[in-house]
Amino acid sequence: MNLQFEDYENFRINLVFDSEDYRFIEDYSEGLAATKHNNELCGYIDCTGYETLLYDYNFVGNFHNDRAIVQNKSGLYGYIDKTFKEVIPCNYAFATDFEIGYAVVKNNKETIIIDINGNKINTLDKNIEIYNLKKILLKLNLIAKNQYKNLLENSEIQDDVIIKENFYPGVGYKTYSYFDINNNKIIPYPNMEKRKFINNLLIVKLADHDIRIFNKKGKQLKIRTKICFNSYNKDSISTLVKNIKYTSFNIQRLGYISKLRFDDSEYNIIAKDYEDLLQKKIDVLYDIKNNINDYLEQIELEINKLKGLNYE
Repeated sequence: MNLQFEDYENFRINLVFDSEDYRFIEDYSEGLAATKHNNELCGYIDCTGYETLLYDYNFVGNFHNDRAIVQNKSGLYGYIDKTFKEVIPCNYAFATDFEIGYAVVKNNKETIIIDINGNKINTLDKNIEIYNLKKILLKLNLIAKNQYKNLLENSEIQDDVIIKENFYPGVGYKTYSYFDINNNKIIPYPNMEKRKFINNLLIVKLADHDIRIFNKKGKQLKIRTKICFNSYNKDSISTLVKNIKYTSFNIQRLGYISKLRFDDSEYNIIAKDYEDLLQKKIDVLYDIKNNINDYLEQIELEINKLKGLNYE
């Protein structure tokens, strides 16, 4: 019987960039845009320009059905919700985005469909083409035919933005510029990728791989950043942040996290300070004790019945 608590300090780091050195910023989806920096840190930018970096993941995807794919440091995939809590553990070798409340995942043994709570819905043949999830859901009667047809229709929203293709003889790729309906250039850069405004914001990737975010008035969105760690002490975080080349930062301790596994149950404690942590540990132990006492009472009743001492 193991009753050892595993304690961690929970930190948030507020950062200032040397430069906005992104490897990519995805288009906004459900109010958040997935990011990855050249220093390998990844996270999300909301529509106000506030970015949360999630240190414990190698990759994060965009949100669909309030779930986003993440890959942990071991290379396994799972899903987080919009509070950046891992709601479906990283146990899978492969995972798809959620569509209509379902996703396909693979482990070492099987390929399965799961719902947004991680529950197994169906097992798929290993040779099935898993990239057309809508068709699979139709075949398994998880969606109706009319719903399937509606999902196939193009629902692209037209914007009051004019995108002009730039013509450069002899250049092997196309670039674009953005204008309003009065033919005024919105963004003061040439040679951009073709992207759509989403939530009135445009992700701009320039020719030198620099990336910016602009609104429809041509104003650049200023990005403020924080980074979340699951379990690191203050000294190791200070060293880490210096190594990833941020000009300044401050460390804010949010509180404590503690985990206890007992039998087949796992107890997770989040506390604001040390006194709160101690009290919550005591509450957990009392809860375990009460469960054990209830179990012992049931055993005693069964023993008495077998002895003929209780005929009720």
